[in-house]
Amino acid sequence: MIETNAFKKGVCFVYKGEPMIIADYTVSTPTARGGNTIFKTKLRNLKSGQILNESIRSGEKFEEVDMERHKDKALVARRTFTFAAKSNSVPMTVDEIAACARHCAVVLTDSNPAVPAAVLGLRQGENLMVDKNGVWDRTTYIPGYVWRYPFIFLERQTANQFALCIDEESGLVGDGGGSRALFADGQPSEITRRALSFCSTYHHQFMATKDFIKAMTDTNLLNEKVAQVPIGDGQKVALQGLQVIDELRLKELADKDFLALRRRGYLGAVYCQLMSQNNRSSLARRMSARMPPAS
Repeated sequence: MIETNAFKKGVCFVYKGEPMIIADYTVSTPTARGGNTIFKTKLRNLKSGQILNESIRSGEKFEEVDMERHKDKALVARRTFTFAAKSNSVPMTVDEIAACARHCAVVLTDSNPAVPAAVLGLRQGENLMVDKNGVWDRTTYIPGYVWRYPFIFLERQTANQFALCIDEESGLVGDGGGSRALFADGQPSEITRRALSFCSTYHHQFMATKDFIKAMTDTNLLNEKVAQVPIGDGQKVALQGLQVIDELRLKELADKDFLALRRRGYLGAVYCQLMSQNNRSSLARRMSARMPPAS
């Protein structure tokens, strides 16, 4: 069990039946005698990527994420993306920004530190890339955060140790063996080894993304923004709680700082993030196509 006194960024536990990771938290101490210390947490759902803000009282206990009971399990033969159908945004790495910018708006979360995210829908609980049958639009990019599911790479309580876990409640895991078994002859199968390789690479890219975010923060290029997206008939949808790279600040950046970004290979991601904002209109068209016709 995990208690609140063990809370820190990166700790994983089950909350309201869902696997969560602590993205950020603050501690609020009581001002009155007998009051409870409150942990104000920002949790990220490891399945959907959605952010949940929760106030948790000191002393509460939670079950550790345990998805390693898969000795006799196999991946289902047919894969859908129903699990991501309600995720209107998901985290992404700096390596993915160029590919994602072709189809989605790329933003950065307002968390500390910020995280690049692919905007997949304009309303909460709606992923415009997934249809009613759980099929992802094959003409668009699928972020690695989505591809790696139901496998999850979790950091253990001991630093620098990681475990490849699997979510048995995902609907993508069943009993059986064959070519899609997770284990063969007491050893990880080929499909499990590929998952481990993918998740390991993704983790290294995610760590490199932290350096990219630090560079954006150190050069003061990030700016909080509320985007008003027209969806037709004079209506607009507001996208809040996000940051973008400020184009004016980029233009005014000192030469030495601009050249430093170029040397580190960050300019491609910077310009792709800026250009991706044009994709808000294509998201609006997708959203309009799903809305019932006006009576």
